[in-house]
Amino acid sequence: MRFAIISDIHGNFPALTAVLEDAERNYIAFSAFCRKICRRNRG
Repeated sequence: MRFAIISDIHGNFPALTAVLEDAERNYIAFSAFCRKICRRNRG
């Protein structure tokens, strides 16, 4: 089974589209999206 881990997109929709199209061409069975957690200092 082939899988992809996708992370740190940062709103770059063209890059995300390219990655997902490449995954489809390469028969990726499962994709996991990891998101970056940001925390603002409110102090």
